[in-house]
Amino acid sequence: MSKKRLLMEILHMKENRFFKWCTSNNTKTFWSCFIATFLLIVAIIGLLTIKYSLEIKDSFEWILITTLLICIITSLSSWLIRLYTTKYVIESQCDDDDILISDLIESLKKELEKNKYQEVITIGHILSKPLFIIGKHELRLEVGKLVKKAAVAQYARLRADNAAQERLNKYKEIEMIELIDSIGWMKIELGDANGRSDIENGRLIAESLNTDTGRFYESKAYRHFGAIARRENNWTDALAFNNKSLEKANEITEDQLKIEAIAGAYYARSFVFKGQNNYSEALSFLEQSLLEFEKISDNDKKTMKLCMVKEAKARFLLQSKQKENDYHNISTAKSIFEEALAVAEHNSLRLEMIRCYIGLAECDLHFTINNHIEAQRYIDKAKNVKIKYDEDQKRIKDIEYILLNKQQGR
Repeated sequence: MSKKRLLMEILHMKENRFFKWCTSNNTKTFWSCFIATFLLIVAIIGLLTIKYSLEIKDSFEWILITTLLICIITSLSSWLIRLYTTKYVIESQCDDDDILISDLIESLKKELEKNKYQEVITIGHILSKPLFIIGKHELRLEVGKLVKKAAVAQYARLRADNAAQERLNKYKEIEMIELIDSIGWMKIELGDANGRSDIENGRLIAESLNTDTGRFYESKAYRHFGAIARRENNWTDALAFNNKSLEKANEITEDQLKIEAIAGAYYARSFVFKGQNNYSEALSFLEQSLLEFEKISDNDKKTMKLCMVKEAKARFLLQSKQKENDYHNISTAKSIFEEALAVAEHNSLRLEMIRCYIGLAECDLHFTINNHIEAQRYIDKAKNVKIKYDEDQKRIKDIEYILLNKQQGR
């Protein structure tokens, strides 16, 4: 799909949204009020310029007063309805899918129905990373399914035309990426265990490609399997999968892909040790991950990864000293959270934002700092970040419970 055509699609979506606004109940009320005001003005002009008999004039004045009252009541009703409904709509949009992206998904579905596979792949594949960054996991999953379907169809079409293997592999790569990142992992994050099968299907494609990109995604698939095992408290499998992830990462020959894969494996390994309360090893692997991510040449990717690691480092440091009278390390953790938060807010990294807000609230609740006002401020900010992660939501509720008890003097 060309840039011009994409622009036309976006303009069309905006026109649809404008039309919906014009035909909404609130807008109809507004126009009713406007027409009533207009008629009132016409009536006043008529009263002042036209000579009536006394009876007609009395009737006219009665109609005028009635119209004026209706106009005032309608205006107040319109204002109140628009005030409260607009507030509700804004909050709903924050909780629900973004309108523009939802409209774009509908456009992608229509393109898919028209067998315009390349257009779906071009637009949808690009959307995957931004949707992950802003925490729109349901939308990323939905787009991923469409792109994967288009990639499979395009591969079949080209294979029937005896296209070169290199060209065919391009669409296998896209299918692999969508299966592992946009579909499999998003399902896992959203609580659907079937995501593991999607990741395995993607891994099998990665293995068959026998390329650096394939090995990179094999490493990522094993990393995901390790995370699944870790969440089930299966530490043996979690470490085994992490070892496999590192093994595949070291087989990569392309420098940047290898660095990112190794850094990702170290990062995942730190969570295995953290889950076993071995914070010394966990922080050690986070430091190794940090050093590797520093070598990434893509500045946007490096910024996101470093922010992610620093948030985890601050969290592990805080949790390791949670019950200790150690102001130095608690304040250090708070400083790292603040540094990570500044980057997360600047780059709209919503997952890191909510975790930094929670972490800062936990720091302020620690007995060495004991600042309940600041803790409440950060937890309110965390609640306003519309992103769904059960673990983070549990942490928010735990903090709210502590704050409530503090307020009640318990």
